[in-house]
Parts: sequence; structure tokens; C-alpha cells
Amino acid sequence: MTSLLNALNGADWMSSGECLRTDGAGRPVHDPDLFFPATPHSPGIEEAKSACGRCPVADRCFVWGLDNVQEGIWGGVLMTSVRGARQIERYKDARERFVETSRALIRRKRDATVAGGCVPVGVVEGDRDRVWSQ
Repeated sequence: MTSLLNALNGADWMSSGECLRTDGAGRPVHDPDLFFPATPHSPGIEEAKSACGRCPVADRCFVWGLDNVQEGIWGGVLMTSVRGARQIERYKDARERFVETSRALIRRKRDATVAGGCVPVGVVEGDRDRVWSQ
């Protein structure tokens, strides 16, 4: 029944979440209550957000949390702290910029490795003066 409900909700990905990870004995690595704090200032919120930072499905989790108006921490964001569509859009824009910046850095490192191992340091797109590091 649970797997059917997950499939209907498109939530098969949840089993890959860092929040559901278990140790070798099958015990949860993270206390599930951390992800559902009683107040926005509850202890453990930073620990939960840190776990989300290592999660392979954090982006999908965040979107699911938004779409389903869930309480708690979803994709590293405390849903009760998200106020209005403007903040949500700013968060999504910031996340997209982060992903694009990361991809650009990976491309630069790959290209620099092909060019002899030198990696530009502190370079902003369009800069003519580059500082190189090996």
C-alpha cells in the first residue's frame, strides 16, 4: 500500500533521501524529529539542514515540499520560514546560480587540466587578467 501511495505521489525518490539513511544495524542515522521542528528556533535545525546539504535528492525534496505545502524541513529549507512567492523565487534563482557556477567551475578545471594543469583562480567571467594556480 505504501509503495502504491508513493508511486501515485511521485515520491519513489524519497527512499534515497539523506534523512532516511540508516546505519549498518538498520537504525536511522538522523533523528526524524529533526526534520519537523516544533518552532523555527528549535535545536537541531542546523543539523537537519546540514544533512539536506549532503542529500542526493534535496532539489526534488524542496519542490515536493513546496507543492504539497508541508511543514518541516524539505530540501534544506524550513517551510515555515518561506514567506511568499517572491522569497521562493529568490531561493530558486539563487540555487540555479549556484548550480551554474558549479558547472562552470567544473568545466574550467576540466579545460585547464587538458591545457596543462593550470586552473584559473579568482576569475570572473569576462576578466582579461587571470591569476593562475597549479
